[in-house]
Amino acid sequence: METGLRIKDCLIILLATILIATTALVIIKTLLINESLAEFLGYTIGMGLSAVFAIRTYKQKANEFKVEIGSTYLKYIPLLIIWPILLVFGITSHLIYVIPTPDFLTDAFKPSENNIFWLSLFTVALIAPVLEEIIFRGIILKGLLCQYSPAKAIVVSSIIFGLVHLNPWQFLGAFGIGIISGWIYWRTKNLLLPIIMHISNNLFFFLFGRYFGTSYLIDTPMQQVFGSQFNQALAVGLSILLFVVIWFLLSNRIRYQELKNTSHNIA
Repeated sequence: METGLRIKDCLIILLATILIATTALVIIKTLLINESLAEFLGYTIGMGLSAVFAIRTYKQKANEFKVEIGSTYLKYIPLLIIWPILLVFGITSHLIYVIPTPDFLTDAFKPSENNIFWLSLFTVALIAPVLEEIIFRGIILKGLLCQYSPAKAIVVSSIIFGLVHLNPWQFLGAFGIGIISGWIYWRTKNLLLPIIMHISNNLFFFLFGRYFGTSYLIDTPMQQVFGSQFNQALAVGLSILLFVVIWFLLSNRIRYQELKNTSHNIA
């Protein structure tokens, strides 16, 4: 029987991830001139090594590590693609302007002149979702679920996922993504679904940022995006409504699938 992970174990993984990933990125950026290539190599090496550390920590607690991928719930992918965008673009992004954004952070999110589009896209929309979901859902959340209630495990893992982004402007969106991705992983035990949700979110904001000149809505207030305060309020209201509807649909369909699987096992 797996023993899982305690919260202190997860905090050690968090600190190690920040240290390893930051160190790798800084070293690679000092060696390479092209920013896109440096970010790709730095992120891939840093988060790859962080994943190795997290897997090793997980195994040291008498756990067996495996990436759980299945095809049972793939028919719900259209809903899973829309869901995180509704949450972050339609809801949480409207709250990040409560805290003024410093100039250094605004500049950090703007693409550089020597940016290679396809390499940045590959890093943001594929490498990041896969490695981060392995660490934060496939190891941290899975480990916490063995020790704590689902609600506590999902919330704690989401806080850790928010903290790894190292700034309050991304914390709220990352925390929200952690909640719904964690819920999906807990209900389905299929890591592919959170990965797809993460890809959808990152891809949307990467392309949106390219259009507006920033990569995370840092310097583009949402009222400006929607044209007026009324349009913004309408967008938030519709996003909340659709978000709840999708949650209801997913919850019912997953429950139906669980009952179906149970009846098959009994038969």
